[in-house]
Amino acid sequence: MSPTFLTVGATGELVLAVLATPGLPQLTILDHLEQDDNSLRQASLGWLSEVTVTVPWYKHDVALLAAWLERHQGEKLLPAVWQPWAQQLAAALAAMGVQLDLHQPQPVCKAAVQSACSAWQLKQLQDAATREGASKLQHYTQGVWGGTLDAASLGTRAAYLTVVRERSRRAPLAQLRTGSHWGAEETGRWDKSPPEQRLCSHCGGGVETVRHIIFDCPLYASLRTRFSDLFCLLPEPRTLHAFFQQPPARLATFAASLKLQWQVAHDAAALL
Repeated sequence: MSPTFLTVGATGELVLAVLATPGLPQLTILDHLEQDDNSLRQASLGWLSEVTVTVPWYKHDVALLAAWLERHQGEKLLPAVWQPWAQQLAAALAAMGVQLDLHQPQPVCKAAVQSACSAWQLKQLQDAATREGASKLQHYTQGVWGGTLDAASLGTRAAYLTVVRERSRRAPLAQLRTGSHWGAEETGRWDKSPPEQRLCSHCGGGVETVRHIIFDCPLYASLRTRFSDLFCLLPEPRTLHAFFQQPPARLATFAASLKLQWQVAHDAAALL
């Protein structure tokens, strides 16, 4: 099979993509494409280019390009946005440890791909949780999952999403679980306040975190009495992880009551 040459237009440049065959590369350079001529560019997406080179549109030095191709044989330099979808997929899978040979396709084990992707996703989460400023992710992995996040749990649907049908009850619970709540810890992110300055506006007893809202703030003392079943059996020291393991319907009702109590207090303070 003879080499296939594809030329892709870019602003002020030619992009030469060569599907090379064994032996010395032979080059054919098409004339400079107009900026709005996408026909050859679209056609090129059907090919898996092994070698690419970008040159100024006015420089048609075949010998120079031949030497460049020889030095960079087999190197994939085509920008990702111009790569065909199959090549992008192969590159993404390769990053996760799954090799996909597009030149000699073989049957793919879906379970192996799922396992590799889950393991890669877990590693990304674990690495991200150790970085400075990752308080939401740390809250979720520690508070919700108890620090035992594993690959199998990544594909597990949280029970409250199915059990709690009413959005007015489900959303406040989701806010507490994810850390995207109504307290100062979250609202302080908007104006980039230092974390230690995001104090509770109702009691001033500490940063208004999820833990402060659920366990400590006196604003919600009556609700803790009303929902005493959610607190009386918690082992000491009390943890968010243990708290969130309780019946989701009851947790959702409690979370909705917390948010309503906060809103009433917030509106009353605004009138003063």
